[in-house]
Amino acid sequence: MRNMIAVTAIAAGLAIGGAGMLSAQPSFVPPAGYSLSEKGTVTGDQLKGVGLYSSSDEEIGKIADVELGVDGAATNIIVDVGGFLGIGAKPVALDLSEIAVYKHENGDLRAYTHLTKEQLTALPEYHTPK
Repeated sequence: MRNMIAVTAIAAGLAIGGAGMLSAQPSFVPPAGYSLSEKGTVTGDQLKGVGLYSSSDEEIGKIADVELGVDGAATNIIVDVGGFLGIGAKPVALDLSEIAVYKHENGDLRAYTHLTKEQLTALPEYHTPK
């Protein structure tokens, strides 16, 4: 991410695609105090470093960046998976529809996906476009 963006496009994808994705899994219940982020309330910069969790509430990665298209709209979420303490992590790209961002009443953010850690690790490594 090259600059701070108001994530209207991201929030729309997260609030609509994300909510549908997670609601299809009846076992998913957000942790106490967390609720789905409202449209336009999260910026790309706020997402950097946010933990990515599976529907079983296991942290499986960290959001490293938000990829922007030529029009400035968010296209993908870049997630670091694997590694230890940030060393040896592999970046992978996820479509906006594959995550949902939840915000705690204290402001803490968490991103959730239907993917497992094994599925994330199996994705091809992301390389920054030139």
